[in-house]
Amino acid sequence: GDTKRRAKTLIGKWVPGFMVTLGCALAMVDPTRHVLLDHGGVFFQERTLAMYKDDGDLSTIGKFSQMSTWIGLSILFCGMLLFLDIPYKLFSIRI
Repeated sequence: GDTKRRAKTLIGKWVPGFMVTLGCALAMVDPTRHVLLDHGGVFFQERTLAMYKDDGDLSTIGKFSQMSTWIGLSILFCGMLLFLDIPYKLFSIRI
């Protein structure tokens, strides 16, 4: 019925996959930084990849990694909810 019709729309078909892909990419920023740092920085100086500054505060890359992880996981979660059609299922429940 209605679910099949909605699934054929552009948004219903492509947005959840795009959100999951984008969420995974953002969530992988910090693990990638860790791998690069563990191997001597590879293309970067190690101090530019450090999570913390000398005074103990988060560095710029530390803040960026932290925010990209949170945003990425949020987008990933929302994309999975859309893919599984959870919002429609929740709001179509008759009490």
